[in-house]
Amino acid sequence: MKPTEKIAVIDIGSNTLRLVIGYLEDGKIQRLFADRIITKLGKDLKFTKNLNFEAQKKSLEALIKFKSISEDFNANYLIPIGTSALREADNSSNFIESVSKFTGLDIRILTGEQEAHYTLEGIKLGLNNIENFIAIDIGGGSTEWIFSDKGEIFKGSLNIGVLKFLNNKNYMSQENLITYLKYYINNLIKSNLPKKNFKNLIATGGTAVTVGMIDLKINNYIPDLIHGQIISKNKLKLIAQKIYKTNVEERKKMIGIPPDRLDIILPGIIILECLLDYFSCNSLIISDFGLIEGIMKNYRDFVIINDYEFKKSIF
Repeated sequence: MKPTEKIAVIDIGSNTLRLVIGYLEDGKIQRLFADRIITKLGKDLKFTKNLNFEAQKKSLEALIKFKSISEDFNANYLIPIGTSALREADNSSNFIESVSKFTGLDIRILTGEQEAHYTLEGIKLGLNNIENFIAIDIGGGSTEWIFSDKGEIFKGSLNIGVLKFLNNKNYMSQENLITYLKYYINNLIKSNLPKKNFKNLIATGGTAVTVGMIDLKINNYIPDLIHGQIISKNKLKLIAQKIYKTNVEERKKMIGIPPDRLDIILPGIIILECLLDYFSCNSLIISDFGLIEGIMKNYRDFVIINDYEFKKSIF
């Protein structure tokens, strides 16, 4: 199979904007470039229902930069994708119009189910021969989940993400915050997900990668080390307990937690631990592939060949 044209995908998340440029060859993604910028676009969204003004400005600057990089790589297709924050915000249309005006980019907002679908498509590109699993992607504003049972695919999105609980720490002690988050998240999971047992929980996204870095005791993100990493349930709980016992300042001394994750690793690992317990998983498998790679694999779902325009979704 010959390589496809160069494809650039921008994931406009609630916490992070990510760019990956690559191409498909023999059914695999070959990455040429990857970058990410923390903008916290969904900051305060839970309380204000609107995108934060400063975060919009920072996100727009990031998009201008990412478009320029994509052009430098002579990307044939540039696909900007919006997820939870742009799905929920009352003023998301204003942001989308500003992006179109200043960059010429037309953002495609995915539904929660579409996001879950393409996340699994990406995970399957990077992990082979893994059975009996549920896959999740913990984002800034939502958590996508997907699994198969007897050939039938089940998928959806939970309205929980690492940014949505940051304001709670302003009026709760950390101990009370942990108790509250576990109670709230467990109730949400029980109300929205079937009770099934899985051997493995496959996780992608910043929380999963950070847990992997903590386990490996590395401060630099090394995809080849982290991708496919297996962490036992007991080890995950030990890591969680360390985080539960530290505040943001103390976490600066922990190996593996990037500075931009010091405040959001707490809700992230609680979500992770609650899902691991709910599905009685024995281990966590970390995937460095996810939504972006799934979109790259299925880029023809999003573009008209030789043009940047979107075609109608397959959903």
